[in-house]
Amino acid sequence: MQLKRANNEEIQKQFDTNVFGVVNVIREALPILRQQKSGHIVNIGSLVGISAFTSMGYYSATKFALEGLSEALAAEVAPFGIKTTIVEPGPFHTGFSLRGVAFGTNLLPEAYPSTAGLTDAFSEFDGPTSGDPRKGVKIIVEAVESDDPPFRLPLGLFAFEAIEAKFEQVKQEISVWRERAIQTNFDSVATA
Repeated sequence: MQLKRANNEEIQKQFDTNVFGVVNVIREALPILRQQKSGHIVNIGSLVGISAFTSMGYYSATKFALEGLSEALAAEVAPFGIKTTIVEPGPFHTGFSLRGVAFGTNLLPEAYPSTAGLTDAFSEFDGPTSGDPRKGVKIIVEAVESDDPPFRLPLGLFAFEAIEAKFEQVKQEISVWRERAIQTNFDSVATA
């Protein structure tokens, strides 16, 4: 069995769309928003930008990058009266997973059996049990127009549960080593 590398062109397209495309739009919008001293940037992330799923590493990496970009951006533009929200939806019935998802050319099912399960699951993600896009958009608009808009806006029960579980997992994982790992300062040196 010979394992193949991921196709770099496919990976680059993911980053070009999900990261650099967003960066380019923000760069064009910011001078206008700064001049008017108001506005709201809404970035569409994903729950996999907080909790990566198996066989979705590259897509998740683009959404993780968008999380970091949005977090820094929010702090940078707040003094100009500009707000930032990152929407973190779970599955929605948009047709995206059936029409918009291109699976890589090197799926390697013998090496990564989870990939086959994921490709099968995508048909369920875009079914009637997924979120209603119209309701999702109404919630985004309501959040943006609110007096205190959120920075993070998970959408759908699946997204909330996955993100909450991830935060709890992180909290538990880091607490185990906390007492030992915080002891990283230089030892005191006695002065003569």
